[in-house]
Amino acid sequence: ESEQAGKFEIAGGGSIRMEPEKPTHYNNRINDGSDLSVSEAVELTGSKWVKEGTVESAEHFMKTTLPDVIDDLPIVSIGKKRRGGNVSPTSVARAPGAGKKKFPLQGQLDSLSLDDPDTCVAKVTPERIYSVACHPSPERIIACAGDKTGHLGIWNVDQYGVPDGGGDEVSEESKASSSSTDGVHLFRPHRGAISCLEWNASGTTLLSASYDGSVRAFDANKQV
Repeated sequence: ESEQAGKFEIAGGGSIRMEPEKPTHYNNRINDGSDLSVSEAVELTGSKWVKEGTVESAEHFMKTTLPDVIDDLPIVSIGKKRRGGNVSPTSVARAPGAGKKKFPLQGQLDSLSLDDPDTCVAKVTPERIYSVACHPSPERIIACAGDKTGHLGIWNVDQYGVPDGGGDEVSEESKASSSSTDGVHLFRPHRGAISCLEWNASGTTLLSASYDGSVRAFDANKQV
């Protein structure tokens, strides 16, 4: 018998084609620890979740929407509060006269409200959620969730239910990130459950820790 180029020659005639083994990584990780591009992280979710325009929508969010949100963040200095103080988005906390006088914590909690669950609920990950983190933007609600199979869902809540089109002023790129996904973008940076998610203070890096024994950092500036 002999083997050459993935094919076994058997004595007496005939041959058997052997498929090369796919590389495996420690603890069944996604890869050997190399950087993942946005498109790669999306495509790793599988054909069930990747539809026409899914990759383009996620890339637009990461390359355009998220940097715009980061640019709008107040400047943070060590030992100093953010300009404008800690102000919750108006869609989360509705405290009458909140900008005029200070409310005790209980008063702020009492003022919280849940929007209509029929119009502001989205499926963010395929499996059970193990971790949650919100982007530090005081103006926009961007919620992130990690599930038990390593999927990372990022929900741009303000994009929920925005109709396709919307007038000539809406760009084609904006349309790609509209109601087809309800502002939800799915990635798979891990294969094990994502046990922890954390944004840095400047909102430029999202850290994720997984049961597969790896920690990844998504850099919004580098897109990896």
